[in-house]
Amino acid sequence: SMTNEFNLVIWTATQGNRESISSEVVNSDQMGGSIKKAQIAHVILSIGKTIEQKDHKMATMTLLKSRIGQDGIIWNNCSFDNKFLKIDTETQTTLLGHQEEKVKSNANRAADAFKRRQELLNR
Repeated sequence: SMTNEFNLVIWTATQGNRESISSEVVNSDQMGGSIKKAQIAHVILSIGKTIEQKDHKMATMTLLKSRIGQDGIIWNNCSFDNKFLKIDTETQTTLLGHQEEKVKSNANRAADAFKRRQELLNR
């Protein structure tokens, strides 16, 4: 109501719930507190970090909601630390594309592990 009264924009932050801890992509259903925050918002950005990303001062940023343009965009492995944030828009993908990449990555990882195991057995 304050934004309407004074005709201004407000940026704020909210924490994620327990499910969001160490998530690479934090979705709107992982927001802590009331769902009203998400319903009122015009733009929702999430920042998620896996343990590996934390070690490398990286994060995955997701545009979850946008009333002013396209949403569902993910920027993987943005440089991120407390002093500095760099968003590399060259590596953007969509939420669906991100899920498909994870499935491929997991399949490749399993195939690579099987291949290494076969090589060890053949020695």
